[in-house]
Amino acid sequence: MDIQYFALSRVEFILGFYEKALSPFVETKRLIEEQKPPYEPEYSESDEPPFLSEWLDADQAVDVLGIQSASLLCSTLKLFLEESLKNVFRRNAHKITKTIKTESEYKREFKKGWLNGYRELFEKEFNLDWQTSGVNLTLIEELILIRNRGQHPEHITMMSNSFSENDLKKIPSPFFIDDAHGNKDLYDFLPPTIKPKPEKMKNAFEESTKLINWLENSLEKWGQDQIA
Repeated sequence: MDIQYFALSRVEFILGFYEKALSPFVETKRLIEEQKPPYEPEYSESDEPPFLSEWLDADQAVDVLGIQSASLLCSTLKLFLEESLKNVFRRNAHKITKTIKTESEYKREFKKGWLNGYRELFEKEFNLDWQTSGVNLTLIEELILIRNRGQHPEHITMMSNSFSENDLKKIPSPFFIDDAHGNKDLYDFLPPTIKPKPEKMKNAFEESTKLINWLENSLEKWGQDQIA
């Protein structure tokens, strides 16, 4: 089975979905900021910027869409890692994989999260050093964190999500935040809000694609080396 093809197809679909769903919210913000129809401000003595509520709703929608797309990317990567391991056995018909340990032997590592579990498994069983992949692994780890925060919100009073104290221990300098509010000294008092902006989501799609290509190519080379 061409696991790489299916994984990349999923990433491409999620990217297309994200971009198409994103467009109306970005356009709403632009029209408000440029005061163009139907958001032409009328005279008002209020200090509040015109159409502030509409702008905030559109901005929040961008964040929610980013978090949901991050969740879809994480699901794709997890499926890809699961199927990649199975695919090694399929391709080699168990001839050179009899001594390879699978997920059941790495329970302690998987308790720290599926990404850590598969990383340990592939490094130890196939001698694949993820640090040589060129993938921003910290960004992938952060994707999982924002997926978890989005799937398990803590407050019914708001749609926004913030990194937890435990998240910040794992990722002290989160990427998916508003750069204008990135003062680390305030994190103990005001955890940073998750802001998966479009330009940052672009990195998420690129790094996910890079991880898929690297692992598939590395496993294929591993199989060839075992036969040689």
